Amino acid sequence: FCAAFNTAGEAVAGALALQRSLAGADFSAVAGLRIRIALHVGTPDERWGQRVSALIQFRPGQSASLADLQTFCRTKIAGYKVPRQLHVVDEVVRSPSGKPDYQWALRTATSSPPVEEDRGGTRTPVSG
Repeated sequence: FCAAFNTAGEAVAGALALQRSLAGADFSAVAGLRIRIALHVGTPDERWGQRVSALIQFRPGQSASLADLQTFCRTKIAGYKVPRQLHVVDEVVRSPSGKPDYQWALRTATSSPPVEEDRGGTRTPVSG
């Protein structure tokens, strides 16, 4: 399974961009937040074909809003790779080899509502 996908005709490599910008990131400039692991997958979107959805496992006692993550990501990666949905998970499932299970991540992102999402500049909490 490959975690690369397209959004608005632009290729996004799920295994690299978001993980490199967020995994273990020190958000000292954004309220001292810390992330244990971050994945992103392409979820269906009527306008763009697929949208960037982030699955985040925070370190114990930590959290962040979608706006915080987007602000931080925009300093590290191209705008089209910035997450538009935030899914918070207790634990990222891994394959037997220890790598993140992107099939699980895609199922999780498509089967459960995000905590927050950005619909073209409007960030809204999603009630489940």
